[in-house]
Amino acid sequence: MKYIKYLLIILLTFSFVMVSCKKDSTTGSSVEPIIGIWNVVNAIGGWLLTTNSNQEAMNMFDTSGQINISGTHTGSVTVMMIDYDTNPPSVIVFDIIDGEMNFMLMLDGSTGEGMFMAMSNSQTFLGNATFVFDGTTLTVTQSTLQDVASNATVTISGSLSYNKINIPANTPTLIPWPDFGDEGGGPGFTTIEFKSDGTATVTDINDEGTETENWTYTTSDNQVTVIDEDDETMTFDYIIAGNNMTWTSDVIEDPCDGTANQAECFAGYEQEFNLAAGSLTNVIVTIEIGFSKAVAKQGLDVGKKYNLMNPYKAVNDFKLKVKKMRESL
Repeated sequence: MKYIKYLLIILLTFSFVMVSCKKDSTTGSSVEPIIGIWNVVNAIGGWLLTTNSNQEAMNMFDTSGQINISGTHTGSVTVMMIDYDTNPPSVIVFDIIDGEMNFMLMLDGSTGEGMFMAMSNSQTFLGNATFVFDGTTLTVTQSTLQDVASNATVTISGSLSYNKINIPANTPTLIPWPDFGDEGGGPGFTTIEFKSDGTATVTDINDEGTETENWTYTTSDNQVTVIDEDDETMTFDYIIAGNNMTWTSDVIEDPCDGTANQAECFAGYEQEFNLAAGSLTNVIVTIEIGFSKAVAKQGLDVGKKYNLMNPYKAVNDFKLKVKKMRESL
């Protein structure tokens, strides 16, 4: 059930607890609009940020362009985080392949030094780097770094810019999870068939075959609660309009888990998204999943796209790795 488990855990990850309705729950019936085969066609997940002033957020995963690596190692890095502890700021750029960091480049704004690391063999390259960060765009002029243990070298060059997201004052604004909800991760699609007897069958079809899992479900007012084969429960608000259905949840998941207090938590988000210090007033984690009853078509290929068992934990792992890199500067 490998691929179906990915869908289940994605849903569970973003729906730990929902406020229950007072109305008694009922199982699906022949008149319920939820009954039928629904294609999973899109998913939107991320942070809802509220600030006390007009802001432009910059998400480290939401960038355009790339910094190219050539020589002993070849590739590119596109995830960018700024370290304002130096003057001028330092820049950390890395890539993620199959949920793991592959390359990491650190550019020290105060010294002009560059350090490139290849995680596959722990090879480290050092040297002077020519670069400029103007607050939005990092530009690296071709520079060569040398392996600390040999004559091997890598050359770095390119331009990488944040795609800014406007946050109006006092308006919750979505900052999406990295790559969450991209359609068509590969050939195939995922469907859920809700039956009149209160059961549901989840099917994932992809280039490696077909996987299925059986669930049960209940509906109450505008909520649907699904229980999987391991008795794990997830609840979402849902809306059906014709051939389209949407599941939403403002996750009861503490976005400040692991921090000493709210001030420390909000300061971390302000730094991560390059917001003004003291401007963040609220952080919520949210998820929205779209379904369609239209003729089967390639939609969100859950099994192929989400090769991590827990995307929320994965993003936190990325952030932890970056934090450790920052501390090493």
